[in-house]
Order: sequence, then C-alpha cells, then structure tokens
Amino acid sequence: MELAENNQRLKNYLVDTFICGVFTIILFGVAVMIFNFDNKDAIFFDNYIYFFLLIRTIYYIVFEYYFLRTIGKTITKTKVQTIEGNLPGFQKILCRSLCRLIPFNAFSFLFGPGWHDRITATSVIKEG
Repeated sequence: MELAENNQRLKNYLVDTFICGVFTIILFGVAVMIFNFDNKDAIFFDNYIYFFLLIRTIYYIVFEYYFLRTIGKTITKTKVQTIEGNLPGFQKILCRSLCRLIPFNAFSFLFGPGWHDRITATSVIKEG
C-alpha cells in the first residue's frame, strides 16, 4: 500500500471542489426556478455556501461509499481505504465526509495526514 502523494491529494481536492461547485450552481439554479423566488440573486449569494457544503458532503458520501473514489481520485488513480488496508464501511465514509466540514480541514495536510484521515483511521492510497 503506497500512500497518495500530496500533489495527487491537491488535484483530488481541486477537481472535486470544481465539480461540486458546478453541481451546486446547476441544482440551486433549478431550485430557484422551480420555487420562483422573488429575489433570486440575494437568495443565491446568501445561501450558496450552505448548498455547496451540502452538495459536497453528499458527493463524497456517495462516491467514496459506492466507488471508494471520487471523480478527482479516479483521475489521479487513488482510492480510500482504512489504515489496516480494508474497505471503509458506511460509518467511516459518513464520518470522513462530515469531518471535511471542520474549519481549516483542507490546511491540515500541511502538517501530515489530514484531519478527516486521522479521525476516521482512513487513508488515500495509489491504486496498485
């Protein structure tokens, strides 16, 4: 088991964040049209971050649970597993996804494994 390199993890983060941002814009735009809000711009900008965080959390749960990888991880040929080398169960994936909501989690990689890895005893490895 070879751990993913920091540059792979950064690429994963950037790709997945971009994809979640696009999903959020599309889904939020559809919701605004369906519910026909009066002040669409204010609603969008006031609530975008909450919708983004919700979409991103669901994105990570679905992709990591069912495929062990997100679209970003697929591109960099990496996947999630427990530190023991097993497949992570739903609880670990759920916790891992929720840990991403911790403020400054993305910066935790500057000091070793990220918080969402350490807290859930998981890691991202290169596909072998």
